[in-house]
Amino acid sequence: MMSRVRYNRLRVLGATLWRSLTLQGSWSFDGMQSLGFLFAMLPALRRYYQGPELAAACRRHLRHFNTHPVLATLILGASLRLEEHRSQGDEGLIDVVKFKEALVGPCAAMGDGFFWGGLRPLAAALGAGLGLTGSLWAIPVFLLVYNLPHLWLRVLGLLQGYRRGYRIVESLQHWHLPDWTQRLKRLTVVLLAVLCAWVSAAVAPAGRPTGAIWGLLGLPLVFLLVWLVRRGISPLLIGLAGCLLILSGVQICLMQGW
Repeated sequence: MMSRVRYNRLRVLGATLWRSLTLQGSWSFDGMQSLGFLFAMLPALRRYYQGPELAAACRRHLRHFNTHPVLATLILGASLRLEEHRSQGDEGLIDVVKFKEALVGPCAAMGDGFFWGGLRPLAAALGAGLGLTGSLWAIPVFLLVYNLPHLWLRVLGLLQGYRRGYRIVESLQHWHLPDWTQRLKRLTVVLLAVLCAWVSAAVAPAGRPTGAIWGLLGLPLVFLLVWLVRRGISPLLIGLAGCLLILSGVQICLMQGW
Protein backbone atom coordinates (compact mmCIF):
# COMPACT_ATOMS: atom_id res chain seq x y z
CA MET A 1 0.00 0.00 0.00
CA MET A 2 2.78 2.43 0.90
CA SER A 3 4.62 1.67 -2.31
CA ARG A 4 1.45 2.40 -4.28
CA VAL A 5 0.99 5.73 -2.49
CA ARG A 6 4.62 6.62 -3.12
CA TYR A 7 4.28 5.70 -6.81
CA ASN A 8 1.19 7.90 -7.24
CA ARG A 9 2.97 10.76 -5.47
CA LEU A 10 5.97 10.48 -7.80
CA ARG A 11 3.62 10.44 -10.80
CA VAL A 12 2.00 13.66 -9.63
CA LEU A 13 5.36 15.33 -8.99
CA GLY A 14 6.64 14.20 -12.38
CA ALA A 15 3.58 15.59 -14.15
CA THR A 16 3.90 18.87 -12.23
CA LEU A 17 7.58 19.17 -13.13
CA TRP A 18 6.89 18.51 -16.80
CA ARG A 19 4.04 21.02 -16.93
CA SER A 20 6.13 23.64 -15.10
CA LEU A 21 8.20 23.98 -18.27
CA THR A 22 5.15 25.61 -19.87
CA LEU A 23 4.67 28.13 -17.04
CA GLN A 24 5.12 31.07 -19.41
CA GLY A 25 3.20 29.49 -22.27
CA SER A 26 0.06 31.52 -21.57
CA TRP A 27 0.04 35.03 -20.09
CA SER A 28 -2.79 37.38 -19.14
CA PHE A 29 -2.76 40.99 -18.02
CA ASP A 30 -4.65 40.15 -14.84
CA GLY A 31 -3.03 36.90 -13.73
CA MET A 32 0.35 37.03 -15.54
CA GLN A 33 1.66 33.45 -15.06
CA SER A 34 -1.37 32.25 -13.10
CA LEU A 35 -2.80 30.12 -15.93
CA GLY A 36 0.52 28.33 -16.40
CA PHE A 37 0.79 27.81 -12.64
CA LEU A 38 -2.70 26.30 -12.50
CA PHE A 39 -1.90 24.06 -15.48
CA ALA A 40 1.11 22.69 -13.58
CA MET A 41 -0.96 22.20 -10.41
CA LEU A 42 -3.91 20.44 -12.08
CA PRO A 43 -2.66 16.82 -11.82
CA ALA A 44 -2.29 17.25 -8.05
CA LEU A 45 -5.51 19.24 -7.58
CA ARG A 46 -7.52 16.56 -9.40
CA ARG A 47 -6.04 14.00 -7.03
CA TYR A 48 -6.81 16.06 -3.91
CA TYR A 49 -10.29 17.42 -4.74
CA GLN A 50 -13.48 16.59 -6.60
CA GLY A 51 -16.48 18.60 -7.77
CA PRO A 52 -17.01 22.06 -6.21
CA GLU A 53 -13.85 21.77 -4.10
CA LEU A 54 -11.79 21.27 -7.25
CA ALA A 55 -13.37 24.32 -8.87
CA ALA A 56 -12.63 26.41 -5.75
CA ALA A 57 -9.00 25.23 -5.73
CA CYS A 58 -8.63 26.20 -9.39
CA ARG A 59 -9.98 29.66 -8.67
CA ARG A 60 -7.47 30.06 -5.84
CA HIS A 61 -4.58 29.50 -8.20
CA LEU A 62 -5.93 31.75 -10.94
CA ARG A 63 -5.05 34.81 -8.89
CA HIS A 64 -2.14 37.02 -9.90
CA PHE A 65 1.17 35.15 -10.02
CA ASN A 66 4.45 36.35 -11.49
CA THR A 67 7.93 35.18 -10.52
CA HIS A 68 11.08 33.72 -12.05
CA PRO A 69 10.13 30.63 -14.11
CA VAL A 70 12.90 28.43 -12.66
CA LEU A 71 12.39 29.23 -8.98
CA ALA A 72 8.63 28.94 -9.53
CA THR A 73 9.03 25.20 -8.92
CA LEU A 74 9.86 26.02 -5.29
CA ILE A 75 6.47 27.64 -4.92
CA LEU A 76 4.82 24.86 -6.91
CA GLY A 77 6.22 22.15 -4.65
CA ALA A 78 5.30 23.98 -1.45
CA SER A 79 1.82 24.75 -2.80
CA LEU A 80 1.32 21.05 -3.54
CA ARG A 81 2.14 20.21 0.06
CA LEU A 82 -0.15 22.92 1.45
CA GLU A 83 -3.02 21.84 -0.82
CA GLU A 84 -2.48 18.22 0.20
CA HIS A 85 -2.76 19.14 3.87
CA ARG A 86 -5.82 21.27 3.16
CA SER A 87 -7.56 18.41 1.34
CA GLN A 88 -7.01 16.28 4.46
CA GLY A 89 -8.66 18.88 6.69
CA ASP A 90 -5.45 20.45 7.99
CA GLU A 91 -5.44 24.16 7.11
CA GLY A 92 -1.91 24.59 8.47
CA LEU A 93 -0.23 27.76 9.71
CA ILE A 94 -0.48 29.73 6.46
CA ASP A 95 -2.92 29.92 3.59
CA VAL A 96 -1.57 28.79 0.21
CA VAL A 97 -2.60 32.05 -1.49
CA LYS A 98 -0.86 34.19 1.11
CA PHE A 99 2.18 31.94 0.91
CA LYS A 100 2.43 32.43 -2.85
CA GLU A 101 2.00 36.18 -2.55
CA ALA A 102 4.80 36.35 0.03
CA LEU A 103 7.29 34.30 -2.00
CA VAL A 104 6.87 35.52 -5.59
CA GLY A 105 8.85 38.72 -4.98
CA PRO A 106 11.98 37.18 -3.40
CA CYS A 107 12.06 34.33 -5.94
CA ALA A 108 11.75 36.79 -8.82
CA ALA A 109 14.55 39.00 -7.49
CA MET A 110 16.97 36.16 -6.75
CA GLY A 111 16.10 34.25 -9.91
CA ASP A 112 16.52 37.26 -12.21
CA GLY A 113 19.87 38.11 -10.63
CA PHE A 114 21.25 34.57 -10.71
CA PHE A 115 20.00 33.34 -14.09
CA TRP A 116 19.65 36.50 -16.20
CA GLY A 117 22.43 38.51 -14.57
CA GLY A 118 24.93 35.77 -13.71
CA LEU A 119 24.56 32.36 -15.34
CA ARG A 120 23.33 33.35 -18.81
CA PRO A 121 26.03 36.01 -19.44
CA LEU A 122 28.67 33.50 -18.29
CA ALA A 123 27.36 30.86 -20.70
CA ALA A 124 27.23 33.45 -23.48
CA ALA A 125 30.83 34.53 -22.82
CA LEU A 126 32.04 30.92 -22.97
CA GLY A 127 30.08 30.29 -26.15
CA ALA A 128 31.32 33.50 -27.78
CA GLY A 129 34.92 32.69 -26.91
CA LEU A 130 34.69 29.24 -28.45
CA GLY A 131 32.79 30.63 -31.44
CA LEU A 132 35.54 33.14 -32.23
CA THR A 133 38.06 30.31 -32.32
CA GLY A 134 35.91 28.49 -34.86
CA SER A 135 35.11 25.63 -32.50
CA LEU A 136 31.92 23.66 -33.09
CA TRP A 137 31.61 23.30 -29.30
CA ALA A 138 30.41 26.90 -28.95
CA ILE A 139 26.67 26.14 -29.06
CA PRO A 140 26.77 22.88 -27.02
CA VAL A 141 28.88 24.54 -24.30
CA PHE A 142 26.52 27.52 -24.12
CA LEU A 143 23.46 25.24 -23.82
CA LEU A 144 25.06 22.91 -21.27
CA VAL A 145 26.50 25.64 -19.02
CA TYR A 146 23.10 27.32 -18.78
CA ASN A 147 20.67 24.39 -18.91
CA LEU A 148 22.32 21.93 -16.53
CA PRO A 149 22.12 24.26 -13.47
CA HIS A 150 18.71 25.57 -14.48
CA LEU A 151 17.16 22.11 -14.91
CA TRP A 152 18.80 20.85 -11.72
CA LEU A 153 17.38 23.75 -9.72
CA ARG A 154 13.95 23.15 -11.22
CA VAL A 155 13.93 19.55 -10.01
CA LEU A 156 15.51 20.37 -6.65
CA GLY A 157 13.10 23.24 -6.07
CA LEU A 158 10.02 21.11 -6.69
CA LEU A 159 11.20 18.24 -4.49
CA GLN A 160 12.41 20.50 -1.68
CA GLY A 161 9.24 22.57 -1.83
CA TYR A 162 7.02 19.52 -1.60
CA ARG A 163 9.06 18.00 1.21
CA ARG A 164 9.34 21.13 3.36
CA GLY A 165 6.15 23.02 2.55
CA TYR A 166 6.16 26.62 3.78
CA ARG A 167 9.54 25.96 5.41
CA ILE A 168 11.09 26.06 1.94
CA VAL A 169 12.01 29.67 2.73
CA GLU A 170 14.81 28.34 4.95
CA SER A 171 16.18 26.17 2.13
CA LEU A 172 16.08 29.11 -0.26
CA GLN A 173 18.19 31.14 2.14
CA HIS A 174 20.73 28.31 2.42
CA TRP A 175 21.25 28.27 -1.35
CA HIS A 176 22.95 31.70 -1.14
CA LEU A 177 21.92 32.62 -4.69
CA PRO A 178 22.89 36.32 -4.34
CA ASP A 179 26.43 35.29 -3.36
CA TRP A 180 26.67 32.91 -6.30
CA THR A 181 25.39 35.66 -8.58
CA GLN A 182 28.30 37.91 -7.60
CA ARG A 183 30.80 35.08 -8.19
CA LEU A 184 29.38 34.35 -11.63
CA LYS A 185 29.48 38.02 -12.60
CA ARG A 186 33.15 38.30 -11.58
CA LEU A 187 34.00 35.19 -13.57
CA THR A 188 32.16 36.60 -16.60
CA VAL A 189 34.16 39.82 -16.41
CA VAL A 190 37.41 37.85 -16.33
CA LEU A 191 36.35 35.76 -19.33
CA LEU A 192 35.34 38.84 -21.29
CA ALA A 193 38.68 40.48 -20.49
CA VAL A 194 40.54 37.43 -21.77
CA LEU A 195 38.33 37.37 -24.87
CA CYS A 196 38.96 41.05 -25.59
CA ALA A 197 42.71 40.57 -25.16
CA TRP A 198 42.69 37.61 -27.52
CA VAL A 199 40.71 39.51 -30.18
CA SER A 200 43.00 42.55 -29.84
CA ALA A 201 46.05 40.37 -30.37
CA ALA A 202 44.41 38.64 -33.33
CA VAL A 203 43.60 41.87 -35.21
CA ALA A 204 46.80 43.74 -34.30
CA PRO A 205 49.06 44.62 -37.29
CA ALA A 206 51.81 42.07 -37.86
CA GLY A 207 55.11 42.93 -36.27
CA ARG A 208 53.73 45.62 -33.95
CA PRO A 209 53.47 45.46 -30.15
CA THR A 210 50.13 44.38 -28.71
CA GLY A 211 50.82 44.89 -25.01
CA ALA A 212 50.41 48.12 -23.06
CA ILE A 213 49.38 50.24 -26.05
CA TRP A 214 46.39 48.08 -26.87
CA GLY A 215 45.48 47.91 -23.21
CA LEU A 216 45.48 51.70 -22.91
CA LEU A 217 43.40 52.02 -26.07
CA GLY A 218 40.78 49.79 -24.47
CA LEU A 219 40.65 51.78 -21.22
CA PRO A 220 38.10 54.38 -22.48
CA LEU A 221 35.88 51.51 -23.58
CA VAL A 222 35.97 50.07 -20.05
CA PHE A 223 34.87 53.43 -18.58
CA LEU A 224 32.09 53.63 -21.19
CA LEU A 225 30.80 50.18 -20.23
CA VAL A 226 30.82 51.06 -16.54
CA TRP A 227 28.89 54.26 -17.29
CA LEU A 228 26.30 52.34 -19.33
CA VAL A 229 25.77 49.78 -16.56
CA ARG A 230 25.30 52.54 -13.99
CA ARG A 231 22.73 54.13 -16.28
CA GLY A 232 20.68 50.92 -16.04
CA ILE A 233 21.57 49.34 -19.38
CA SER A 234 21.43 45.53 -19.27
CA PRO A 235 24.93 43.94 -19.04
CA LEU A 236 23.70 41.13 -21.29
CA LEU A 237 22.61 43.63 -23.95
CA ILE A 238 25.97 45.41 -23.67
CA GLY A 239 27.81 42.10 -24.01
CA LEU A 240 25.86 41.09 -27.09
CA ALA A 241 26.38 44.51 -28.69
CA GLY A 242 30.08 44.30 -27.89
CA CYS A 243 30.39 40.88 -29.50
CA LEU A 244 28.65 42.16 -32.64
CA LEU A 245 30.97 45.17 -32.81
CA ILE A 246 34.04 42.96 -32.33
CA LEU A 247 32.95 40.56 -35.05
CA SER A 248 32.15 43.46 -37.40
CA GLY A 249 35.55 45.02 -36.72
CA VAL A 250 37.35 41.75 -37.37
CA GLN A 251 35.46 41.29 -40.65
CA ILE A 252 36.27 44.83 -41.79
CA CYS A 253 39.95 44.36 -40.96
CA LEU A 254 40.06 41.12 -42.92
CA MET A 255 38.34 42.71 -45.91
CA GLN A 256 40.76 45.63 -45.90
CA GLY A 257 43.74 43.32 -45.50
CA TRP A 258 44.88 44.97 -42.23
